[in-house]
Amino acid sequence: MEPTEFQKRTWGALAGCALGDAMGMPTEMLSREDIARSFPDGVHELSRSTPHDVFGRSLAAGEITDDTINTLLVARMLIESHGEVDTRRYLDYLGEWMKANPDKSRFVAGPNTMKALDAISNGTPIEQAGRFGTTNGGAMKISPIGVVCDHKDMSALVDAVERICLPTHNTSAAIGCASAIAAGVSYGVRGGDDTSELWDVALRAAREGQHRGFSFPSPSVSRRMEEARKVVDARGRSESIQLLKELFGTGVESVETAPSAFAIISLAGGDPWEAVRLSADIGGDTDTLGAITGAICGAMHPDAVPTDMIDEIEKVNDIDLRGYAEELARVAGH
Repeated sequence: MEPTEFQKRTWGALAGCALGDAMGMPTEMLSREDIARSFPDGVHELSRSTPHDVFGRSLAAGEITDDTINTLLVARMLIESHGEVDTRRYLDYLGEWMKANPDKSRFVAGPNTMKALDAISNGTPIEQAGRFGTTNGGAMKISPIGVVCDHKDMSALVDAVERICLPTHNTSAAIGCASAIAAGVSYGVRGGDDTSELWDVALRAAREGQHRGFSFPSPSVSRRMEEARKVVDARGRSESIQLLKELFGTGVESVETAPSAFAIISLAGGDPWEAVRLSADIGGDTDTLGAITGAICGAMHPDAVPTDMIDEIEKVNDIDLRGYAEELARVAGH
């Protein structure tokens, strides 16, 4: 049976996430200068981890990291709970995955997540465990929420994002960032493809999301997004990229991730392949930026996601993205 347009776009979101993750894996947390030494012409294909990998990993070309693994765990949770967010179920799935893959588990749960999981296991209530989590660990896995939640009901979408972030990233910055990403995916899977309108949707989500969770003395996610939008609207591509690196940042903090991700999407014109390449080359948290920009652009333009590379990623990681997409679209009512 021919997939529906919604199913195609849901596949585009998941496939774009995996592609951006795998493309950004070899350059993760490297500077642009270090990336240029290993990839003088930029990252143009799936590549294995380099001898300079900051985590000491030895990963194959096309291998995914925590971004896609956690995204698929969230997708599995939503499928099994019929589209409802079950925070405990997600934590159970994450714990099961870590036990089954002990060699990789330290790369799948980031520092905020590990601290929160330890706190929960020691009796800390879920509502309290993530009160210091300001990094992008919530945003990197949030794409499936955008599939099952319609951005036109922004309050309900942000409610769902907040429940996912609750145990590990229950802060205004993290929820604001994750809400913007989820809303961006929601916009794409529901037929949106205009980057200017995408900014508007994402900013509305960030403004609502940053009023949730524990307040933290950090910059405003939405204000930094507004300033990043001005930069890409007024300056050339090369200067914009330089400012993303030097002024906005491309590291793991949520206040860096949201502005830079949407700026990259704009610079790529919404094209998923261009967005993941830009993300892989820019330095910093390249796999997460790639996973986020790939998911949103893949949702907007699923036909532009290179299927041959997705086939390779699925083979290397033994995953079935189309199967996930069909089930996720089903529980979303499509």
